Amino acid sequence: MNTGTVRILVISALLVSGIGVLASGFTGSSGGAVALPTGQGGPSGTPTPEPSTTKSPQPASTPSPQIAGVNVMVFNGTNVVGLGGQVQKDLEKDDYTFPANADDAPHKPMNASIVYFRGGDSSAQSESDARYLADTYLNGARVKELSPDFESLVDPTVTVVVVVGVDFATA
Repeated sequence: MNTGTVRILVISALLVSGIGVLASGFTGSSGGAVALPTGQGGPSGTPTPEPSTTKSPQPASTPSPQIAGVNVMVFNGTNVVGLGGQVQKDLEKDDYTFPANADDAPHKPMNASIVYFRGGDSSAQSESDARYLADTYLNGARVKELSPDFESLVDPTVTVVVVVGVDFATA
């Protein structure tokens, strides 16, 4: 016999015995399924991976919004006279601070109210404060980082800028 024939016979014998082992490994004496030992994953007997103990990186937590001491600037983006001042008075009642009086927005009319937050090192806190203000006082107005249109108009200590839009005037 040549070595090629021997190899085929050995492989065939292993294949037949492997099928026999697999078939008997899945049935018990009553013919039902047999439970695999703990740590055995499947028919090949490969171990089931243990649950990972490494933790996934958690997203940075959002800071709790603040009210007291948050410097705010209000712009009236509508043609309703005094609306920006009224919004400022309402916010002052709840301890927001204002280094300047409400002013007219540089572009009017603005259809939708927007609450801007100042970027930089404390942008996460400023964004949290802006989102809270938008949700609580302006019917969930859009929140975004301070636009260059307002940068030169806003006191550098201001972290949240409110632009009251027509949507708020008609609400």
